[in-house]
Amino acid sequence: MKRFFYMLALLSVLLWPVYSNADLVSTFDSGAEGWTVTGDVHPIEWESSGGNPGGYIKAVDDATGQWWFFASPSTWQGDWTQYINGTLSFDLTLIQHYGNWDNNQDAVRIYYGSNQAQDFYAWGKNIINYPAQYPSWSSYEITIDSTTFTNPDGTPIDAATFNSNMSHVTKLWIRGEYISGGDTEGLDNVQVRAVPIPGAVWLLGSGLIGLVVANKKRIL
Repeated sequence: MKRFFYMLALLSVLLWPVYSNADLVSTFDSGAEGWTVTGDVHPIEWESSGGNPGGYIKAVDDATGQWWFFASPSTWQGDWTQYINGTLSFDLTLIQHYGNWDNNQDAVRIYYGSNQAQDFYAWGKNIINYPAQYPSWSSYEITIDSTTFTNPDGTPIDAATFNSNMSHVTKLWIRGEYISGGDTEGLDNVQVRAVPIPGAVWLLGSGLIGLVVANKKRIL
């Protein structure tokens, strides 16, 4: 009996990372899912169709000379250390615009802590090519690590600082504007993924499950 419970405890410890590494996902198929917008922009709008595929969110620029972003919901706050070296992916479409293309702004911001000035930037010139014109979509993926992001002034971040501050992320911003004039931009399929669990761990877990079942049968 003791051996059975020992094996069960060991199995739980080894497989805990598998169950704790839950992806953050917004597909917008049933609503805006708590996402908002910030900057010189009209309130967010949800469209039930026309996304990539399904629903998506969009916003119309106020065109007052500022830049605007899509902002993640409060449910995405928390410890992001499990996503270090994982990926952030999202789809963009340019629905309407007037003005010149500009991708030299920061494309993604990760905020942490209570201070608005504490953040990491990933620069658009390294990430975003001109988004596809609606109804087509462009897909993007970046690695969540200190080599992708910088301090707000563009200076490098050391890995220890980046990794430490991922433990208290408060929000994610994805730029919705890459035009010097007004524009309407759509966002779909935002996903934050952890590094996949190695196949060896799954095999080990499967083996342990088999041992636990065999032990249980003998006990019964």
